[in-house]
Amino acid sequence: MNSILLRRNLIITYILFFVWFLVVFAAIKYFTLTSFTIALTFLLLVFLPGFSLGRIFRISAESILDRLIFYLTLGLIFNLFLCLLGILFGLTINSLEFFIIVTQGILFIVSLMLDLTRPDQNLGQCSGKFKDIFKRQNLIYL
Repeated sequence: MNSILLRRNLIITYILFFVWFLVVFAAIKYFTLTSFTIALTFLLLVFLPGFSLGRIFRISAESILDRLIFYLTLGLIFNLFLCLLGILFGLTINSLEFFIIVTQGILFIVSLMLDLTRPDQNLGQCSGKFKDIFKRQNLIYL
């Protein structure tokens, strides 16, 4: 029963990332571009591959703040690597943008499929409480 609850929390996390993706790209396409949509897009393009890589490689951490730092770091490394590949292959900005979005989408789908098919070890990774982020000792990092 606990395993089913943890898997449900993981699926909800994937659904929230997908909804975030839809909201960001709908806001870019149909609404005016504001600093809020730019920040949401940046955070999506950094956290999505970081989360996906963290789930693929089963990176575990003690607290949710540690996981967020891992996801941010992995996402930045992944994006910088894709930008380096874009420089080496002489991609234009439009083709680099398409390449990054497609690669992140493939990475997200692979991590979802692996989480659905692998055994339930380390499933508790995504079940942290949101309230734990805003503890007094984490305030300096936030």
